[in-house]
Amino acid sequence: MKKALIIGISGQDGSLLADYLINNKNYEVYGTSRNIKANNFENLKKLNIYEKIKILETNLDNLDQVISILIKVNPSEIYNLSGQTSVGKSFELPLVTYNNIITTYILLESIRVYNLKIKYFNAGSTDCFGEAVYPANEETKFNPISPYGVTKSNSFNIVKNYREVYGIYACTGILSNHESIFRKKHFVTTKIIESAFNIANGSQKHLAIGNINIYRDWGWANEYIEAIYLIMQQQNTPKDYIIATGQTISLEEFISISFSIFQLDYTKYLKIDTNSMRKLDISKTYLDVSKINSELHWFAKIKVQDVILRLSENIVI
Repeated sequence: MKKALIIGISGQDGSLLADYLINNKNYEVYGTSRNIKANNFENLKKLNIYEKIKILETNLDNLDQVISILIKVNPSEIYNLSGQTSVGKSFELPLVTYNNIITTYILLESIRVYNLKIKYFNAGSTDCFGEAVYPANEETKFNPISPYGVTKSNSFNIVKNYREVYGIYACTGILSNHESIFRKKHFVTTKIIESAFNIANGSQKHLAIGNINIYRDWGWANEYIEAIYLIMQQQNTPKDYIIATGQTISLEEFISISFSIFQLDYTKYLKIDTNSMRKLDISKTYLDVSKINSELHWFAKIKVQDVILRLSENIVI
C-alpha cells in the first residue's frame, strides 16, 4: 500500500485529495497540522475520512521536525497543498504569504536529506503568469503581480531546481481557479453565489463587489484532484502541467449566471465597490491545456456553468 503525506490536508484541495487517495486508490494517508487541537478538520469530517487519516503535528519552518516526520511516515509521495492561498489576502498579509516559499524549500530539502526517491507535488497557480501574453502554456514566462503570484513563481523555480540538480521526482501543477463545496466564504465566488441566494430569499439587498471586468478560468476542484494524481504517476521524467478547463469568462458573466439560477436580473442588485478594487489585478487569463490533454489524457468535463450550478445547489441544501 502506498503512503501519501499531504501538507495542507484540512484545506479544500487537501481534504479532497485525501478522500480520492483513500477511497479510489487505496492509499494510506497522513497529514500535517501546526496545532491539532486548534484545527477541527471540518472538511475531513464532512467527507467521513477523518478517522482514516493519521494527523501529525509539526512546524513546517523547522527542517529537523519535517525530516522526523518523513522518518516516521516514510511516504511514497508528498503533496504540498498548504499555505496562504488567497490572492486578495496576500496584499494584506505579504509576509505570511511569502512563508509559502520557505515551506517549499524545507519540504524539498527534507526529501534530499532523507530519501531522494520520495515523489513531490507542488501546488502552483496560474497567477504566476500575471499579465503575460496569452494564451499561456507551460513555457510562458512568468510575470506575477501579486505577493501570492510571486510566492508561487518562486516555488515553481525551486521545484524545478531540485528536480534538475538532485534528481528528485518533483513537479508542479499550475492550477487555475477551482471551486468546490469547501471553498471558504472570503473567496469572491462564494460571496457572489451566497449573495444571490440571500437576495432571492429577501435577507440581502445588494451585491457589493469590485472589478467585474476580470476574466478567469474556473474549474471544479474534485476534477483537478484527478489531474494532480496523474501528474504524480508519470513513469518517466516528471513534468509540470497547467491544470485548467481551457474556458475563460468574465466575473460579470459569472455573476450573471449565478443570479439567473435564482431567477434574478443581476443588474438590479449589483453595486460596484471601488474600495474593493485591487491596485494590481490580472485583467484576463487564457490558458492552453493541450499538454495535459495530450500527454496525460486529462480533460476538464465540468465547465464554469456547471461549477456555478453545483455551488448554488450546495447553498440551497
